[in-house]
Amino acid sequence: MKIDCIETNQYSLGILGRSGTRSFANFISRYYFDYVWEQHRNLIIGKDNPNLMFPTHHPYTHMTIDDFNDCNYFFDGTEPTIMVIRDPLERANLGGAPSLTQIEWEYIDYVIPFEDIKMYIGESRWSDIDVEFVSGNLNKEQKAVWELTRDSRFEEWSVEGYDYTDEINCYNQILNTKKQLPPDMWHQMVKNTTWCNIPSKHLKQMN
Repeated sequence: MKIDCIETNQYSLGILGRSGTRSFANFISRYYFDYVWEQHRNLIIGKDNPNLMFPTHHPYTHMTIDDFNDCNYFFDGTEPTIMVIRDPLERANLGGAPSLTQIEWEYIDYVIPFEDIKMYIGESRWSDIDVEFVSGNLNKEQKAVWELTRDSRFEEWSVEGYDYTDEINCYNQILNTKKQLPPDMWHQMVKNTTWCNIPSKHLKQMN
């Protein structure tokens, strides 16, 4: 199983698929504003030789859950570790594989409940641009280049036949035992962020 882990000089943020990964990535780094949408615009207006190097779903923060657990274990503790959590059945109905029970929660300091996401990043849909929509505007040569940048990380998943009891129990336990990150604390950390592991025109790139 895979997870997004956005690392900055202020915090580490883990996000499972179908839990706002692109929205948080854009809020922090402006990746979709400054790269993906600019790329899309250049295609629409027919700009010569548009740069197609930026996938419509950032691949830079993706890792296995085992690696995520190891990173949190070896984290020096000076900056908080945060996890966005969403009801596992909601995620499942959108194609998200069950993963909560695989995370070592003792190394997570705060959680952000998905239903409260507007308190943290406001209400917006920055990243609603998909490969099919963009690819429809490409000629044959451009489409071949675009395919090289496509993110093939998504795993096939079927909801049928899986017992979600452990996932739901884990989710409820997390909500009852983990501190919710104060939105003001989050906003201050984002304001003080100077580098991250996602391409950004406003932040330094993590090595």
